[in-house]
Amino acid sequence: MSYIAISMCFAIGSFGYIGARKIYSPIVTFSCFFGFLMLFARLQLYGLYSVSDTVYFYIILGVVAFTVGALFANKIKLPCVKLSDKNFSDKYYWIAVVICLAGLIVNYKVILIYFTQGLNIADIYNMMARTVGGEETLLTNTYSHVEEIMQQYIGYPLLYMLVPMSILMYFEKRKSKYLIVAIGLFLIRFLVDFRRTYLVNIIIFVVIIAFIESKKGFNFIKRHKWKFITAIVMLVIAFIVVSRVRRGEDSYSFSYNLYTYYVGSIPYFDQRIQLWQASNSQFTYGFTSFRGIFAPFFSVFGLIFGLSEPAAFSRATDVVHSLHNIVLYITSGHRFNSYATVFFEFYADGGVIGIVIGSWIYGYIAQRLYRKLILQGNVRDKYRYAYFFSTFIMFSVLHFNFMVVCYAWPLIIDRLVFTNKQLNK
Repeated sequence: MSYIAISMCFAIGSFGYIGARKIYSPIVTFSCFFGFLMLFARLQLYGLYSVSDTVYFYIILGVVAFTVGALFANKIKLPCVKLSDKNFSDKYYWIAVVICLAGLIVNYKVILIYFTQGLNIADIYNMMARTVGGEETLLTNTYSHVEEIMQQYIGYPLLYMLVPMSILMYFEKRKSKYLIVAIGLFLIRFLVDFRRTYLVNIIIFVVIIAFIESKKGFNFIKRHKWKFITAIVMLVIAFIVVSRVRRGEDSYSFSYNLYTYYVGSIPYFDQRIQLWQASNSQFTYGFTSFRGIFAPFFSVFGLIFGLSEPAAFSRATDVVHSLHNIVLYITSGHRFNSYATVFFEFYADGGVIGIVIGSWIYGYIAQRLYRKLILQGNVRDKYRYAYFFSTFIMFSVLHFNFMVVCYAWPLIIDRLVFTNKQLNK
């Protein structure tokens, strides 16, 4: 089954490339990405545990459903309006920056603790991991519940929107103020836990913007070549340094860490499915995959009206927490958590049918954003697709990021920095 699934993924990717002629189109990237993940999982390097045929079937089923959803999106006519590039509002942009900074009180307090205690990167990473797991209370005792809510529902959604948007506007308008904002907000987020995930996210965003902007011709690329190269090289170096320092006493090679970091998601997904079936867990009917959209509303309803959240939503919250709390072995000596692929969330929502429906919706959204980029191509379209590509498609190995508030809402609130004026095509 594994070889059939791998072959089908690459066949779909080839078909997608023939149609789009762009490697960053959703069908090409998504199918080939999982084709390579399954190929490397099948090789079982570094003693990686084998994966059942059932999981290979689930993955190829999801890839096919994603492709069908994307093809369906091609049949839907886009509105005949186009936002002008000039409708980006500096006024609303700076208002968003101020609100974002005000919502990150938790970050300032946590970073201050790190500096006052002289902690190194490995210490910080371990402390944050223990805090998330409930084993450490030093950090949580420094901020209030209200400040935490402000961070999760205001500060982080705005930050995850503003950092990539500022990078894009820097290349579009060549004004250093956008770069300063991007670097500043990035550091406020990154210094809290030194997560490599966010570094990778920004690297991919810069790369995809370079591909998108190449449509303007070689003059644009030539003019900004060293900016793109410098940004990518610096981010890659930071990723390598953080990876080495964070591992501390571990003697694993960088290639081993990279392999297990991504390919380990396949056997972890396999084991999570087995645990789910063994425990007869109940499905969550869409609340797991789209928890990030619903969470703010249920929190407000609970706070103001005292309403309790639906049982399915509570189960979805438990599923999200389990991704961190359930740690399993993917080799005889390597424990793994969190990375269960998008298909695990879809499965949690409705089993095999959930994988089909969730993947179809995923493909539809991805292709619709891609078509807007290709057919309209204004600044907002560039931001939205580059953000979706770097945060959703390329992190499909992690989970479906609509389940996380700070990842989901930047695709909704980005309209805050654009005016409503429209131009006819």
